[in-house]
Amino acid sequence: CSEQISSRILGIASLRDVLTAFKADGLPSPEAMEKSVDRDIARLQALQNGDGGFPVWQKGKESIPYYSIHVTHALQRAKLKGYTVPPEMMSLALEHLRNIDELKDSVQGASFEQKTHWLSIKWKLTNCSKDW
Repeated sequence: CSEQISSRILGIASLRDVLTAFKADGLPSPEAMEKSVDRDIARLQALQNGDGGFPVWQKGKESIPYYSIHVTHALQRAKLKGYTVPPEMMSLALEHLRNIDELKDSVQGASFEQKTHWLSIKWKLTNCSKDW
């Protein structure tokens, strides 16, 4: 699902410097990690809806605020770590976040803290992305 793919990108991108500095047994090569992130970005691009948001599993299904925020965060983190993120993909994702007026039914039952956290991430992504 889009969350799992994004989480993998976040993990690799966040630890890119550390992972390449250590040559631990069983650790994929930097090239293999690069290819993995590139594949995952392509998979997410194939999932991205026309409104710029992201569904859980299948393109064309409802764009879910939490997933859209999580994916956009992963894409931004990957870009900051030197991975290639298609500019049109990022622009669509950021525009989608700018247009989320409220958390929708898909996050009913989420705690106030979760909603606040998601909204703060949305704000950071849409207001700190002037370089996109």
